[in-house]
Amino acid sequence: MGIVKATLHRPRLLVLDEPTASLDPEVAMRVRQGLLDLARTDGSTLLISSHDMSEVEKLCERVVFLAHGRVVADGSPARVTESFGRSGLEDVFLHLAATQSLRADAERTDRS
Repeated sequence: MGIVKATLHRPRLLVLDEPTASLDPEVAMRVRQGLLDLARTDGSTLLISSHDMSEVEKLCERVVFLAHGRVVADGSPARVTESFGRSGLEDVFLHLAATQSLRADAERTDRS
């Protein structure tokens, strides 16, 4: 219902946090299609925050991965995947999460 209310006035920018979380697969598919239609027909920009990389690959032309407030990857899903030598965005996400976790552990050790 929130997405419907947010899109009624055809916004130029729509900020969404996990837009299909907890939805059954059929409803999630319809929501994704509705968002893509909004972007294509009305020119709306979608800014999506999500941990669901399959959804990100379906919805986004550009992805940005952040770690500790810094951009660690930026580009099209294909470009980001290729630049990390991974098979998909989920593999990139898991790689970056592990790398950032190890880096944070090392920084904590250095401060001790």
